[in-house]
Amino acid sequence: MGPHFLKAYQLWHEGWGDWILDIENWTLQFRPEGIWRYEIDLERVHTSAHLLDWIFQIHGRVTDEQMGQLIFALDDILNPQRWMCSFGLSRRLPKDYLSKWLANELDE
Repeated sequence: MGPHFLKAYQLWHEGWGDWILDIENWTLQFRPEGIWRYEIDLERVHTSAHLLDWIFQIHGRVTDEQMGQLIFALDDILNPQRWMCSFGLSRRLPKDYLSKWLANELDE
């Protein structure tokens, strides 16, 4: 079992409160009490505008704690300060970002 499978298993197993990462279809799923409610297709989040759009779509539909969990999940997975909006400039994620993130091949 490679290190990327270990990382994926750990994140899938631990998740972020009611948010879990499904690496088979690259979605971040909101599942309070195990019931599917929302999912964010991470392969469609390319810019800080996409990310902000999701944050505000979800806000008001979840508790403050669940919103915080979402922010931590997005930060852990996408690292937006590094890859999407450093110095206030909007940037696109690299095309192969998610697969490289899973394999720990990103130059942080």
